[in-house]
Amino acid sequence: TAPVLDKFISDLKTKGQNGLIDPAQLHWIRSDLREAIDGTPTKRNALLQSALKSVDEVLDTVPGYADARTGYANTFAMDRAIDAGAKALQGGRASALSPAELAQQFGKLSDAEKDAFRVGLRRDVAALMGTSRNDAAAAWGEFSKGWNEEKLRIVLGDAADPIIKRLRSEQAFSQTRGRVDAGSQTQF
Repeated sequence: TAPVLDKFISDLKTKGQNGLIDPAQLHWIRSDLREAIDGTPTKRNALLQSALKSVDEVLDTVPGYADARTGYANTFAMDRAIDAGAKALQGGRASALSPAELAQQFGKLSDAEKDAFRVGLRRDVAALMGTSRNDAAAAWGEFSKGWNEEKLRIVLGDAADPIIKRLRSEQAFSQTRGRVDAGSQTQF
């Protein structure tokens, strides 16, 4: 590595071991370095990879860093699970997850990640119902595409029943209202 980088790593190690740098700060330094590596020219990339390895060695010696890193990793895992849940019912012919793929993906998640996945899925369903409030049939039509009912049951289990029942009720109400409105117009 370059002499400037060696001095930086030495200073970082001394400060970290003496408790002068918070483990969370060290994590962000590492994250910034990781981002700097992505998309750089090959020679610079090799230098940065070497620096990252040195920083990792320093961080392993800092009390509390492992816990801070685990905490941040868990936070990012929850964010990814929420995003995946929000996208579970979306997609076209080429991009939609099949129920089998969803079950496999969902089955690999930790209990906390499953809860986060459910949050994302519920947000997506709530947004669908909220944006289609004046056209319940449109909400049902969007929801009834593909395997969405089956996927909802995979993720929510029995808790999917009230959501599906409400969507079906809204659709039936919308159809009935449409028939009544159509019939009354012929009376004029």
